[in-house]
Order: sequence, then structure tokens, then C-alpha cells
Amino acid sequence: MEYNYPEEFLKDIESTYSKVKNANLSSPIPSSSDVAHWYSLFNNGKFSDITYPDKNQKVTNSTPLYSHLSRTKSIASYLVKSSVQDANYINMAFSALNFYASQKYNISSWWDRQVGLAKDAAISAMLICKMIPKNNLSDVFLPYIIETTNTTMGETGANQADFATIQLFWSLAGWENTQEDKYIQYMLASLSAMNELCYIVDRTGVEHGEGISSDYSISQHNPKNGTVYCSQLYTCSYGTVLLSNIFSFIKNLSGSLNLAEDAISNLIDELTEGLGWHTYAGMIDIHPQGRAISRGTMSQSGWASWTDILMPYCSSAKQPALLELKKRLQTKDEHNNNIFIGARAFWVNDYLVNFSDKFCFWNKAISTRTAGSETGNGENTKGYYIGNGSYWVTSKGNEYYNIQPVWDWERIPGTTVELHAYPGYPT
Repeated sequence: MEYNYPEEFLKDIESTYSKVKNANLSSPIPSSSDVAHWYSLFNNGKFSDITYPDKNQKVTNSTPLYSHLSRTKSIASYLVKSSVQDANYINMAFSALNFYASQKYNISSWWDRQVGLAKDAAISAMLICKMIPKNNLSDVFLPYIIETTNTTMGETGANQADFATIQLFWSLAGWENTQEDKYIQYMLASLSAMNELCYIVDRTGVEHGEGISSDYSISQHNPKNGTVYCSQLYTCSYGTVLLSNIFSFIKNLSGSLNLAEDAISNLIDELTEGLGWHTYAGMIDIHPQGRAISRGTMSQSGWASWTDILMPYCSSAKQPALLELKKRLQTKDEHNNNIFIGARAFWVNDYLVNFSDKFCFWNKAISTRTAGSETGNGENTKGYYIGNGSYWVTSKGNEYYNIQPVWDWERIPGTTVELHAYPGYPT
């Protein structure tokens, strides 16, 4: 089916493409000598200094594939920023992309295959789509990426946000390279999926409560206990991945392609009624981080910029809370806070917060409706008792800084546990 799109709508697509392209360039852009060196190593879609896995075997180590696609993206970024469009380099980037797609590697990690690697590949295609001949992406790359990552695969929450983001990348690449209407439809489907992620999820629907809850906590990886899904608090890990993807959409979408006003309004509530209560004096509570506490990378680096993105959409009634949150995030000063104050119960996840101008108290319990803190992928292996009545108190925000390696995980604050080793802990 062919559609007659209004001229302004097509201009919005071009504007969105330009913003998304510029937002996803490699940083730093490689030098001309780097690109020339990579070209000297390139033959038949591969780089000679990378040891590629056997496509006939299950791939358990994706590092070489990340190296391949990261380099492909860097070359494409160089071409976008270069004043001279070298046909050899363009062909190198395109051939490298096609090589990866044509191998159809059997990658054991679904996340590597459908998110991490797929994202690098889709960005590379988006960067070079206007440099290569028309329809060149149609033969190998687009069929592969459509089958690998799309929003109809049943993902939820942060994972669906990743899928929607990747689909936006490859649908923009498909449209710019082919001018086929179906890629606009794929683009609109990615926008629709991201838009839905802004709303409160149904606790018994297809998401099984994964996403933004009615109390503005965010849940993900909800485990199943018999026939019931138990909500697992994940606001400051999977939740911030979800929000980061959504805010990237709002920032880069143009005109008629942007998210719905009431969806954006719900995001304002998510920050002021939810996320803003999970940080105090620069410390992010351990409970809503889940297994991400093992990474040592949790920060508020993007949160203040999210308040700036939302401000143009914010009503006068909600502006004070948004402005107060921005001030708290930037100054880490809680002494003059008159809005994020008092006790708040996040009932969906059995989670209690109490803020004053002198200290903060966070407490997490579990019940037949909720779970504690998960262990997975070798992370949070000693976190069995987190969420089992545990609590943290902070005043200056640095009380628990780097404490985990020397902590007795059998005696974390607030819990009542048996004083013998939990059998699931690694020795």
C-alpha cells in the first residue's frame, strides 16, 4: 500500500533523521590515519586484526563482533563528518555491515544479539544510508535487522524501549535508502511503542507489571511465583534505561512525530513522584538498582537534563517540583528542599521513603506480591537479603560509598536473618 504523506510530515522525518544521526555519531570521531589503517586491514568484509567466531558454532564470546561493529560505526561517523566522501571508505563501511548481517551468527546472549550488537549495526546503517546507492540496504542488512529486533517481539519495559530505539534507527535508514513506505510504517510503530511505555502499565496485562507502575516506581524482570508475577523494584537501573530511551526520542523527534502530550505529562509525574524520591544528597538508593549495584556505574548524570527536556511541556502547577528536582540533582543540597519532603510509600513494590532536610531513610520489604533484589549474569551474587526488610539511612550521601567489598552481607542494615552462610553465596 502506498501513502500520500503531507509535505510537512516528510520534512519532520528529515529533521528527525538529521537529529538522530548527529546524536549517534561515534565519540570521538576517528582520525583520517585511523581510517586509513583500518582500510589497510580490510578484505572481504572483515578486518584482519580481528579473530572472528565460526558462524557454524554458537558464539559465547561476542567481543570480536562488538569490535567489528564499533569500528564500522566509527568509519561511518568519520564519513558523515568528513568533507571528502571517499568511495573506498564508504564501500568498506557498507561491506563490513553486510558481512555481519550475512553471517547470521548464533549468538548465545539474546541481549548481545538483539540489543547491543543490533544497535551498533542499526546506527551504522543509519549513518551511511544516504551515501550508498539506492536500495543497497535491502538485499542483506534490512531483512536481517528486521527479523532480529522489532517491537512486535513481545518485550516489555526497558527491553521494549531498546527495541523501539533500534527500530527507529533501522527504519530511518530503510526510508532514506529505499523511499519505501513500509519503513515509515515501521518508524511509526516504533514511536507508538515508545509512546505506550510512558503510561502506567497494567499489573495483570501482557506486560505483567513491567514498566511504570501506578505509584511511579518502575518494575522489570518480575519473577513468577506459581501463576502470579511478583513486582520487582528496578527504577534506578532498568527504569533509567527505559527513561533514557524515551527522553532520547523526545529530544530528537520533530513536529508531528513527537510523543503524545499526555504521555510526556506522565513522564513529569514519573520524575517528580517517582525517580526523584530514589536519590538524596547525590546518593542513589541501593534497592531500586537491583543487580546493577555490582557495576559501580550508577549515577545521576542524565537526570538533570531530563528535567530540561520536560520543562517546555510542564504546566505551571508542576514546574516547582521539576525545578526543585533539577536543583537537588545539580547541587546535591537537601537543606532548602520544601517539595521532596516527608514519607512516601511505593505500595506496588513494598518500598518506603522518608525525606527530611537532615537525612533520608529508604526501606524495602517483600510480600506475596513482590520480590527482593535479583542476581544474574554474575552480578549481585551476595544480594539475597536486599529487600528483605533492609534499610539505608543517609545524610551526606557518601555513607555507603564503596562499602560493598567489606560488607557482611548476612548482616546488612534492617534485616533479620539467620547467622549462618546463605548456601547460594559464592565462596
